[in-house]
Amino acid sequence: MTAKGTDFELVLDGVQKDFGRGHRKVTAVQPVDLRVDADSKVGVIGESGSGKSTLARMIVGLEQPTRGTISYRGRSVADWLSNRTDRLAYRQQVQYVAQDTTSFDPRQTFLEAISVPLRILRGVTNRAEIRERLDAIAADLALDPALFSRYPHQVSGGQRQRFALARSLVVEPRLLICDEVVSALDVSVQGAVLNLIKRHVDRHRMGLVFVAHGLPAVTFISSDLLVMRHGEVVERGAVGRVVDGPEHAYTRELLDAYADSSSPERREAAS
Repeated sequence: MTAKGTDFELVLDGVQKDFGRGHRKVTAVQPVDLRVDADSKVGVIGESGSGKSTLARMIVGLEQPTRGTISYRGRSVADWLSNRTDRLAYRQQVQYVAQDTTSFDPRQTFLEAISVPLRILRGVTNRAEIRERLDAIAADLALDPALFSRYPHQVSGGQRQRFALARSLVVEPRLLICDEVVSALDVSVQGAVLNLIKRHVDRHRMGLVFVAHGLPAVTFISSDLLVMRHGEVVERGAVGRVVDGPEHAYTRELLDAYADSSSPERREAAS
């Protein structure tokens, strides 16, 4: 994951995560180095238990590394999170979208839920301006603005995932961390969501770390790739190089499993 310039948005140096102690200790992520430039699109792929989601959670500060350092714009994430002012600044600039869309409060409409980060992270309190920004992000994500008045249980899973993206993107982050955001969606809507993410990230020149277990999704949306297995990065490189000339046996297994490029997910993503 080499960047085009010398300054990196995100830097991971020897980042490791252990859970438990003594004979119960499990290393979820073995030491990882990573550089993400301002407009890089890095995919992280691996099966369940590979450590990829733990890696994403460490980047956004939901898990703390056991060893190593994570830095954002030349400053450690631990330092960013050490006081309220800087923590809010980090939350605005580095946004996290997870697979689980049940994080929406069932008692709030989407209008209420998505207004919260605008007020807290962007200081936007004027109702007209809030609505203007929500309408703009709705247009960007192909969401019907009328759905803002609905509650989470009143929309489909695909629409909830788009609202989760809207909640993150409305604050105009510099770096987006997507953790299995299409895994729970029907194949028929996965590609549409992938296209929306890719278009928005490209248009706004954002950095992206895209975590998934499905190879077609990762290769469609990413320019560089990390392959993880049992907490270890077993292969990395440009997507084209990894796909055309995999060096690790596990990478070859993944490619063999998704060899059918005419799968519904791939067809929709490429449309």
